[in-house]
Amino acid sequence: MRAVDADVRPAAVTRVMNIAVFRTTGQALHVSFLMEMLPSTQKGATQLVIESLKRANFVIDGDGQHTINSYGLSPMELRGQCAMVRGSVDHHLTEPERAAVWARFGYGGRKDCGVDYLAEYLAAVLPSVSNTSALRLLMASCFARMPNGRPKRHGPQHWGLRRIGREYGFPTATLHDARVALREHTVALERKAETRLQALFERTGLVEVDEPAEAAA
Repeated sequence: MRAVDADVRPAAVTRVMNIAVFRTTGQALHVSFLMEMLPSTQKGATQLVIESLKRANFVIDGDGQHTINSYGLSPMELRGQCAMVRGSVDHHLTEPERAAVWARFGYGGRKDCGVDYLAEYLAAVLPSVSNTSALRLLMASCFARMPNGRPKRHGPQHWGLRRIGREYGFPTATLHDARVALREHTVALERKAETRLQALFERTGLVEVDEPAEAAA
């Protein structure tokens, strides 16, 4: 059910209280961090705000469908819902989980902070790559995606394995194995974060509640 402000009138509450804004926790995270990039001076109806995200070639959810339930929400209220999601990441996750979410869904400084934290946090499990700069580049490559999901090929933080190997003196095979291990650890942290947030978001009405399938008679 949707999170509702305390000053909303009862009639309005009746119309929207059983409608979640987002379909899944992953969608809530994806859209909420994208919304942070959209200028707050954007004017128009809520649908226009969502259309701005779509025109920027941002995928709204995993299958590309537009499933945000913005019924009854103004642009500022939708931004408020997204701010609640980002605040939950800041205050309800462990540091490694928060860093994994920032690295996956964040942009600019948030993503950089997430990548830097994870590179330092996971350094102990990757003794084969002892250079901090090389490890950070490997970590950044795990999250090097454009908003539309395509690989990002430019910028020093998105070097390929061969270039990192030439620069820092590591065999490509060693770097490949290290990146596989990094991905496994970061995916595990992301899953823990989404599991923790799922229960919170369901209670506050930000995402739909997963109803268990009824047992066959």
